[in-house]
Amino acid sequence: MKLYPNQLPAHLETGNWKSGYLIFGEDQALVDQHRDRIVNSIAGPNAMQEMQLDKIEATDLNQQPGLLESLVRAQSFFGGKRVVCLDKASDQHNKLIFSELDEWKEGFAYIIVTSSRLRPSSTLRKRFESDNGLAALGIYTENLNQQDIAFLLKEANLTNVDADAMKLLVAVVEEQEPSTIKSLIEKLVLYKHEDSTPLSEEDISACVPEFGEAGLDKLLEAVADRKLKEVGLLFRKLSKQDSEPVRVCLFSKRKFRNILTVASHAGGPEAGLSKIKPPLFGPRRNNMLRQSRLWGASGAEWALLELTKVDQIIRGSGTKPVEAIMERTLHRIAGYH
Repeated sequence: MKLYPNQLPAHLETGNWKSGYLIFGEDQALVDQHRDRIVNSIAGPNAMQEMQLDKIEATDLNQQPGLLESLVRAQSFFGGKRVVCLDKASDQHNKLIFSELDEWKEGFAYIIVTSSRLRPSSTLRKRFESDNGLAALGIYTENLNQQDIAFLLKEANLTNVDADAMKLLVAVVEEQEPSTIKSLIEKLVLYKHEDSTPLSEEDISACVPEFGEAGLDKLLEAVADRKLKEVGLLFRKLSKQDSEPVRVCLFSKRKFRNILTVASHAGGPEAGLSKIKPPLFGPRRNNMLRQSRLWGASGAEWALLELTKVDQIIRGSGTKPVEAIMERTLHRIAGYH
């Protein structure tokens, strides 16, 4: 049967696993993520340590044709279900794979086969798609939707998520390769360790990978310091590095949200600095303290409102010149008096 990525969570939750799965696609990291998700569902997250999982590559079968058969029929010392993963398979391995699928019975290890891109005419793909006892999962590089992300968060035990934070996480994932979401969620898990509050926009902003950080930092510091003459040049330099306006807006909002936190704290700016996550040290701390006094709570709130407005505009921009819109907004903020 054909199984689509957005159908996989519901399928696994039923516990009615197929005897064999084929996962194929060009993005190896995404293929591996879906393979591991199926393994965890069938044999548990500690399958390898508990000797309930065997991983081999298809090239191993060239030297040991009987290897797949012996692993599929092996019994676990600790009981429970077993899984055998055959990675990097192709149509040339069909005979050995099909033989095990034809003879599979309850008590044998579940078989998960991974491959790179397979054409619809592939015999391997056709077998898994046409047999109701098997499942074929094609992995393509389109962005994950909210349901996919929610499932990944649930797997990581991050179930307390603010609604606005989920919207932001979807937007962040849209800007990155789908395969990076796993590492981002792992970072969020560490960031929220022993923190029972809901996952927030601030938490996500603090954990977003900051590619090209130096150029973006210079731009944000110039805006926050109201150095109007420097903003245009720095923005255009950043644009040449293919930095997306949506990403610039995201980090600009984070910057002014932090300024607002420091400037509006009842205990004063020094106390407000203790609320910033991750903590600021050295020059960054001094800059934030100076900027919070420069802007004050009302000024920072105004800048954040402007950025929120432009964020909505550029995300639904259609054919509008989003770079020009973002640059004008930063100019307007830097020129605030």
